[in-house]
Amino acid sequence: MLFCENHKLQFESIGLFSTQREWIHPARIIDSDEIILMMKGEAFIEEDEVCYHLVPGDVLLLEAGKKHCGYQVSGTETSFYWLHFKTDIPVSFKCFHPVEGYELRTLFKSLLHKSRSPGYTGMEWDALTLLILRELQLAAQQSTEAGDSLMHQLVEYIRINIGYELTVKKLSEQFGYNETYLGRRFRKFSGFGLKEYLCREKMRHAKDLLQNTDFSVKEIAGMCGYREENLFLKFFCYHEGISPSGFRNLYCHTHMNNR
Repeated sequence: MLFCENHKLQFESIGLFSTQREWIHPARIIDSDEIILMMKGEAFIEEDEVCYHLVPGDVLLLEAGKKHCGYQVSGTETSFYWLHFKTDIPVSFKCFHPVEGYELRTLFKSLLHKSRSPGYTGMEWDALTLLILRELQLAAQQSTEAGDSLMHQLVEYIRINIGYELTVKKLSEQFGYNETYLGRRFRKFSGFGLKEYLCREKMRHAKDLLQNTDFSVKEIAGMCGYREENLFLKFFCYHEGISPSGFRNLYCHTHMNNR
């Protein structure tokens, strides 16, 4: 049990559900809160007669004491992290899609690994659970705050097309603005230069593929918009200080369940 700011939190369990078959969530009522972070496929979950259609990147909080179940069969490939915990900390989110999900996936993976490995205690598990909850609270707040419509469109366009060869020039042409003007406006909005942001998101995408898929480094290079594997290797090593294969080996332990 972790106590912080007159509140308490306790980690219960975590897992990575993965199936290649059709699947539907069982009906149940549990005494702990549950956070679901979608990784692949779709999930159709109902809680207290409210239906949620989840796609990769979506986050859903299922509340303790409320009945939840599947209302539709998912396809042939479904994967998501699930985290059970108990807390009296007020939670301000229900279902949303974080703009940036790499850190969250890394935290879930880290907690899963530590909860199944010797040498770690409930204190570490509770602390990581609290960190995940805090990150989700902040991500939910950021996703609902009013902002610059053009910049939100730009961020979303980059997210959707990060697997292609994106440049500041191409983005400027796509949105019909001068490169300097678009870059200055984006820096004011985000605090990042547009070129810097593109590199940052390209690295997030690459690390996500290395950490959560079995694609080869060459295949991942292509999925990151690189025609030549060597260019991708130079880019990754320059920004991360380690090769793609070396990075992948740091996160080689994953525990899954399929029920």
